[in-house]
Amino acid sequence: MDTYVIERIISIIHSEIRLVGKDGHIRERFGNLPEKEDPFCTDPSFLHACLARPPLPLPDIFTEHTYIYYALLRLPGGTSLLAGPVQVIRGTHDPASWMAAKHAVPATQLKLPYCDAGTFLNGILLLCHSLTGKEISINDLCVYHGFPEKDLAHKELNRLVFASQESEIPHNPYSHEARKLKSIEEGSLELLQKCQEEVWVGELGRVADTPLRQEKNIAIIVIVLASRAAIRGGLLPELAFSMADSFIIRTERMTDILQIRSASRQFEEEFAVSVHNLHKSISKNKYVDLAKEYVYRHLHSAISIGEISRYAGLNKDYLSLLFSRCEGITLQHYIRREKIRQAEYMLKYSDEKMDEIAAHLAFCSQSHFSHCFKEETGMTPSQYKNQFYKT
Repeated sequence: MDTYVIERIISIIHSEIRLVGKDGHIRERFGNLPEKEDPFCTDPSFLHACLARPPLPLPDIFTEHTYIYYALLRLPGGTSLLAGPVQVIRGTHDPASWMAAKHAVPATQLKLPYCDAGTFLNGILLLCHSLTGKEISINDLCVYHGFPEKDLAHKELNRLVFASQESEIPHNPYSHEARKLKSIEEGSLELLQKCQEEVWVGELGRVADTPLRQEKNIAIIVIVLASRAAIRGGLLPELAFSMADSFIIRTERMTDILQIRSASRQFEEEFAVSVHNLHKSISKNKYVDLAKEYVYRHLHSAISIGEISRYAGLNKDYLSLLFSRCEGITLQHYIRREKIRQAEYMLKYSDEKMDEIAAHLAFCSQSHFSHCFKEETGMTPSQYKNQFYKT
């Protein structure tokens, strides 16, 4: 093991690093943290609990008390490296006293070192690469940070440029924001993901008094701007607004900064995918768009083709024919498909029961709703909820 590399990493992340043997005992400690102030030394049960975490194919990042960060890197041969603790916030909030009480650290003047979360994560990735040769991105790290694979992680150093407050620290360039919004407007997931991987030295101004509130506010700004870009790309305003509402509610329920950033990236991508799917329509027609608009606005009602035709100002038979030619499916099938899509959102993001969802979407019965849902998705509503429900 290259001691020089370890020492350089410590100078970056300001954290003690420990080499733990296959037997679960600390073999060597790198850094200058006194042993009596090391939670892994004063609290052996904490050390064993960390080592018992499910193995991951890349560094395992975990937290205590929201703002105390650790990292576990498993090496070939059964040894491990443990880094931390560091606190990822500055200011009056000091979690050191909490940690001291939690892990029987006797020091009364214990102060936790500070390291920006992005710097800590990148330092751990650099350490991993130096020891294993693996090239891992921040996105990869966040995906395995306890989140489902589809909940793609938000890059730690890619602070989004949607704040307007001025600060002494330079902001990320506006051109970066413009490219991201343009990629959503065009429905280009590939371009959006490239933008999300860009790294800039600038930061955002403050939009809240606490770190957690700051992250939530930034995420909400991201969601709102992404929804407007999707509308410019052709997504129905009511659909975009509803998606934004559900994403904001999910954000408000979160209590972990990494999770909020991860979700923020995922929400942008869902808008881009929605616009992309919209652009796959065979052709564009203003009467077809009017029909779609009517359907979305009345998903909670029993919709008739006659009502839609009156709204669009066309004969219902001609509208049905026109819709089939442009979209490749019948208008009646489109109505059912959009109701099932709405049901998917409700099953994913709400606590509504099956019968309540069926009633909200104006299905004649829960059994009819279940039948239609399975025909569209290949799963029953219960199976879908069990697989995709997100708290």
